[in-house]
Amino acid sequence: MKIALLVARSDRSYAVRHVVDLAYDLLDRGHEVRVVSVLKPADGGFVEEMGDLHICLNSISMSAGVSSFGNLMKTGAPEVIISAGSRANCVAGLSRKMAGSFTRLMFLEQEVPGYEDFGNPLVAKFWAWMQSRTYPHADRIIVPSYEVKRRLLSRIEVNESAVKEFLNPGQGYFTPPIKAPHPWLTEARNEPTFVSAGTLDKNADLQTLIAGIERTQSSLPCKAIILGDGPEKKRLVELSRSKGLQNHIAFSSDIENLHDYVYFSDGLVSTALSSACPDAVIRAMELSSRIICTVSPGGSRQVLGSGRYGKMLRMQDPDALAHALYEAMQQPKSKPAERDIGRFDRAEFFERIHREIIDMMTLETSAESIGASAKMLAIEAY
Repeated sequence: MKIALLVARSDRSYAVRHVVDLAYDLLDRGHEVRVVSVLKPADGGFVEEMGDLHICLNSISMSAGVSSFGNLMKTGAPEVIISAGSRANCVAGLSRKMAGSFTRLMFLEQEVPGYEDFGNPLVAKFWAWMQSRTYPHADRIIVPSYEVKRRLLSRIEVNESAVKEFLNPGQGYFTPPIKAPHPWLTEARNEPTFVSAGTLDKNADLQTLIAGIERTQSSLPCKAIILGDGPEKKRLVELSRSKGLQNHIAFSSDIENLHDYVYFSDGLVSTALSSACPDAVIRAMELSSRIICTVSPGGSRQVLGSGRYGKMLRMQDPDALAHALYEAMQQPKSKPAERDIGRFDRAEFFERIHREIIDMMTLETSAESIGASAKMLAIEAY
C-alpha cells in the first residue's frame, strides 16, 4: 500500500519524531512509504535521516504548500495520507481536493482546538476556516485525549464516528545513560535540579517557572534546566538574568536527550497553557514519579490520571509552583510502576494506527463493491 505521511516541517520535535517512527513501522509492515514536509527543513531535522524516503516541498508557507502537494499527488497519488498537526491536516485535505484524488485521509490532531498558537487573530481565523473545510472530509481523526475530542466536535462539524481517541505515546527511546548530560545533574550536586522541556513559545509559559524558581530560593534553593528552542528563548534568558538567576536556571537545546536529563534530575516541570498530548510529561513518567504539570486544556489531566501520577497545578501561578517544588523534595524519587506507564506503549499505538488504515481501505473496498453491484443490477433491469 502506498502511504504518504505529511508534516509541516522537518525539525527535532517529538511530533516529527513520532511520525518518523510511524513511517519506519509501516515500512516494516511492507508498505511503500514517503514522508513529505511542506516547509524548508530546520537544521538537523529528524526526517532528513530517512534519506530518499523524505520529500521536501520547500514551500514558503503552509498555504503555498497546498498547490505543491496537490501537484505532487497528480504525478502519483498515494492510497493513504497521514498528516500530523492542524496546518498539515488542512494542507492534506485541500491538496487531495485539488488533485481530484480519492486518497484516504487520516489526521493526527496534535493541538488543542481553540488554543493553537497562531499569534495573529486573522491568521487564526483563516486556519479555523481551513479546518472547517477539510476536517469534515477526513476518514479518520486521531486525537490524544477526550478533552481534545470534545473541543474538536464542538468547533467543527465532523462525523463523531471518524474521531478515534488514543494517546500518541512517547515511550521507547530510552536506555539508561552512563554520564549526566549537564554539570548541574551530577550526584555531587548540592541543590535539587528540575527539568522542563518543549518549544520555547508563549504557550510554554516558562516565565511562570522562572518566577517559581525565584520564590523557592528563600526556603529550598533549587535549579532548573530548560530544554528546547523557540521564539521566546532570548527573552526568557534575559528574564532569568534580570532576576539574578543565571546560576539557578540554565538553557540547553539538547531536547532530544530529555530522558537522560530526567534520569539524573529531581523531576520534570511543565507549565504549558495547553497541550493536546504532553509528550515531555509522558516520556518523563517512565523515569520519575516527580512530575509537576499545569491543569491545562488538552491531555495533561488524563495522562497524569487527574493527579494520581503527578502533581497538578493551576496555570500561571508561581506561588503554587514554588510550593509544589518544595513538596516534591519531601518525597522519595522512584520510577512509577510498569502498570502505570503501560498505557503509553508505542507498539500498541502503531498497531492501532495500522488497524485504522486497514479499516479505512476495507470501507473503501466495500463502497466500491456496493457501487459495482448496483450498477450490475441496473444493467440487468434495463
